[in-house]
Amino acid sequence: FPTRRSSDLKKEVIIVRANDATVAKLYELVKHINDATSIRAYQSVDNECVVFPNDEDDKSFVESLLTERGFEFRVEGALD
Repeated sequence: FPTRRSSDLKKEVIIVRANDATVAKLYELVKHINDATSIRAYQSVDNECVVFPNDEDDKSFVESLLTERGFEFRVEGALD
């Protein structure tokens, strides 16, 4: 099987949006992601956070967590 090195993957970030009612749950999730995984997530302004998945598996994992919890998110290319 050909494998893809992490340097071959397009670097992407996940931008997550909460509202005033769900922002506390989002920030709890950010803390959990940082404490329990190698994925980095940071609180941003305006009820948002930014998640930096390490690879496609991380990205899929985070997307499923966010979908299960009903958060809006988008995937964008990361700046180098």
